[in-house]
Amino acid sequence: MRVSLSCRIRNTFSKPIKEKVFFLHIPKCGGNSVKDGLKNEFISLDTRKDNAYIYINTNYTRKISEYLSEEKSEEFSVHSDCSLRIPENLLLYYMCQPKVRCIAGHIPFCDIAYRNFHKKYAYITIMRDPVERWISEYFYNKYHSRDTSSMDINEYLSSEYGIAQGTEYVLYLGGRSNGNDHYSSKAVNRAIQNLSKFSIIGFLDDLNGFADRFQQRFGPKLDIGKKNVTPPNQNRKEITGEILQQIETICERDLEIYHNAKNLMM
Repeated sequence: MRVSLSCRIRNTFSKPIKEKVFFLHIPKCGGNSVKDGLKNEFISLDTRKDNAYIYINTNYTRKISEYLSEEKSEEFSVHSDCSLRIPENLLLYYMCQPKVRCIAGHIPFCDIAYRNFHKKYAYITIMRDPVERWISEYFYNKYHSRDTSSMDINEYLSSEYGIAQGTEYVLYLGGRSNGNDHYSSKAVNRAIQNLSKFSIIGFLDDLNGFADRFQQRFGPKLDIGKKNVTPPNQNRKEITGEILQQIETICERDLEIYHNAKNLMM
């Protein structure tokens, strides 16, 4: 993202956001636009302070995981779960740094980070209807040369990846506790309990409302544009009534979490 000079000038002469912010970025929920809006609030003409905003990029953490999983030497071999927790470890690393004021990324809820830093960092996130999120993920991958691009909707529905997309809220809001269990009632309840730990939960169908709540809490009103939008020419004809019912079944755990979030923010 290219940071505008006007944002730097504005922030240099305006009051800074007093609280530190952690934005838990759930995929395909409009988060790229929000993280860019956040970055624009934490930069100024003093470029030495640009590291006040940190985005933990999944592309790079995934690369680290690949290197570790391919490593054959005993000195560097690690359990696969350690590789999965790289984003959480980086979150702790940056939260320990006093000059960092805003962190964002695709990072599952981390109990250790929350216990040690919830008094210093306000947690925020964005959600959307899980069925719409699942459909958006499917079409986004299809048009962006991902591993699942060649799958039709029926293949995707029955694939390990497609099924896992129905429990993204269980993962990101519940965390990786209990051996990466994303299907039990215990895992769902853990995610629901964590909802109350967020200062603000926004929803993609009401980004203005999210921006208003952010302004009430932190001062500035986020400028939220649109980024990483799923191509408009997606063939929604694939999503028949029968397919939609299957998607709803796959997403039933995330739907429970989503409805609880909606009720909490009412």
